[in-house]
Amino acid sequence: MSRLSLSYLFLSSAAVLLVTAAEASAQTCTAAPSCAELGYVKTVADCADTTILYCPFDKEQVYCED
Repeated sequence: MSRLSLSYLFLSSAAVLLVTAAEASAQTCTAAPSCAELGYVKTVADCADTTILYCPFDKEQVYCED
C-alpha cells in the first residue's frame, strides 16, 4: 500500500471511531439538577431592586445577590 492509501485508511478509521463514541455518549442520560441545587433558592419578593436570574425549570425560584 502506498503512503497516501495508509493515510486515508487511518483517517477513515479514526472518523468511524469518533462517530461511534459520540453516539454512545449521547445515549447516557442523567437527571437534571433541581433549582435549589443550582442555587435558585429565593423568591421574587426576596430580590427587590436587584438583578434577578430565574431558574430554567421553575420560574418561581430565582437567584439574586444579597
